[in-house]
Amino acid sequence: MTSSQPRRVVQFDAFELDLSSAELRRNGVKVRLQEQSFQILEMLLEHPGEVVSRDEIQKRLWPDNTIVEFENSVNAAVMRLRQALGDSADSPRFIETVPRRGYRFIAHIDVPVESAEPPPEGSAARSGRRWISLRMLAIAAVCAAAVWLLAMSMHWDPGRLISRSNHVAAVAVLPFENLSRDPNQAYFADGFTDELITTLAQIRALRVISRTSVIQYRGSKKNLRQIARELNVDAVLEGTVMHTGDRVRITAQLIQAGTDTHLWAETYERDVRDVLHLQNEVARSVANAVRVQLSAQENSRLASTRSVNPRAQEPYLKGQYYANSLTEQNCTQAIDYFNQAITVDPNYAQPYAGLSGCYISLTIFGPLPATEAFPKAKAAALKAISLDPGLGSGHAWLAGVHFLYEWNWKDAGVEFERSLELSPGVVDVNIHYASYLIAMRRSGEALVHLRTGKTLDPISQRTNLEIGWLLTTARKYDEAIQQFRELLHVYPDFMAAHMELGRALYHKGLHKEAGAEWLRGHELSDDTEDEKIAFRRSYAALGTEGLLRTIFDMAAKSPNPEPVHFAATSALLGEKDRAFACLLSAYREHNQGLAFLTADPDFDNLHGDPRFDDLARRVGLP
Repeated sequence: MTSSQPRRVVQFDAFELDLSSAELRRNGVKVRLQEQSFQILEMLLEHPGEVVSRDEIQKRLWPDNTIVEFENSVNAAVMRLRQALGDSADSPRFIETVPRRGYRFIAHIDVPVESAEPPPEGSAARSGRRWISLRMLAIAAVCAAAVWLLAMSMHWDPGRLISRSNHVAAVAVLPFENLSRDPNQAYFADGFTDELITTLAQIRALRVISRTSVIQYRGSKKNLRQIARELNVDAVLEGTVMHTGDRVRITAQLIQAGTDTHLWAETYERDVRDVLHLQNEVARSVANAVRVQLSAQENSRLASTRSVNPRAQEPYLKGQYYANSLTEQNCTQAIDYFNQAITVDPNYAQPYAGLSGCYISLTIFGPLPATEAFPKAKAAALKAISLDPGLGSGHAWLAGVHFLYEWNWKDAGVEFERSLELSPGVVDVNIHYASYLIAMRRSGEALVHLRTGKTLDPISQRTNLEIGWLLTTARKYDEAIQQFRELLHVYPDFMAAHMELGRALYHKGLHKEAGAEWLRGHELSDDTEDEKIAFRRSYAALGTEGLLRTIFDMAAKSPNPEPVHFAATSALLGEKDRAFACLLSAYREHNQGLAFLTADPDFDNLHGDPRFDDLARRVGLP
């Protein structure tokens, strides 16, 4: 009995997916598709017409215990798949989003093409392929030897290759590849990448793309020139990490994107205790390769490092990656890891800075009361600075406490400026300083830092959402609307972007368009079906004002409505007494939203009321 061969090629519409070679073709022309997007498409084609859940995608793409930002990574992979197919989330032809569940392949699948029977083990065809591979390997070895001899004859340093003729002002550090046999060591490669980005971002003359933009290229099959074009950089740094026991092996190469020229390459083998020094050494090498002039302070900073106990570094790196996700559960996990690192090495400054950031995140994105979170955040930030006065993140988090909780505007400004001096190329420092400037009604200065933030983190959901919100708060409505529309072009199902676009449109006076965006946002949210029906009906009957009223009524029924957000909705509806009651509650709680009280256009209806002037005076706002 002859068993049927597995089908290796699937056809739909004008597309053909070759499962054996992981290639997608449209009308015979190859379409670039990165690995994660390919795997999602394969899953959808395995179950046409059925919902493939986000959990199923997560389990297939990332093994257990892998540390990664699943939500952003899945969104980015599906977005790139849709781009490859020329599909749209709003009017799908191939991939339909099933809100709160997953995705479904909705196009007709033609009869798949059967693959040819593979040649038997040891066949001539296979032997031929092996011979070709060995021949190519021999040719490559000869070429490599020739290059080496040429380099030696010209007295080149092999760690300082090759061309320095073209100017490099912007660099993207792609996620370093984990070569360790243990996949659970992936966090170490990711952590090294993150810390290297942070170290390079301290160099004022070099623009370094933020981790939240480059992380989306993990496993990408795009060529370096295409990645550089999307991120608007001159050069790309890529490499590998192998962490085994107490040893670490790092390879890195800097490639000029426009010409595919190697500017520099090096391999390091070190004790894992020296990894912080190694990060600084790589950063100095990159600066030398692109002929960046380091200041005396930058030279001093890159030269001053200390060894870290590996037993402290491991939990710190894990904590840093959990902290990056900004969810309640992961921030709580990150705090546990940071505390483990501090227990092992109480003089390690970075975990204290990580603790400070997590406590602030837990009161902004989670349930921790401000009166509990911010004092802990302040203590941790002060400890980090006492151990390492040049740690920019420590000054940034201390600035956040002064700004959002203590309403100590003078010291907040001092700490923000110090963190910007130490870490001029860190996106969060620029964005947070811009938010402070907007609260101080200094929007002209703020716009400079917002634009810097956008160049540092061009495709991140979170950063671009925050920039748009701040542009609206600064009353730059046209720029905010453009910002959100660009963001939604890339992430069409990004619920928060629809909601914030609605806010910008509303303040621009485009109320009908605002209501449509708010309704779309609620359709993509975790609201119950009954709530969604109520929103649809109110919008259909009474338009945007009816939708706002329904949002207000539902928030009023909540046992613990967020006071500043509820106050803003109340103010928009003219419910002034309710708005002031909520703002006073927020004042007693030291709610961070009050930092924007006088700047936020949501509260314009309250201006001129003595109660508003009194509250602004107590908070100390201009």
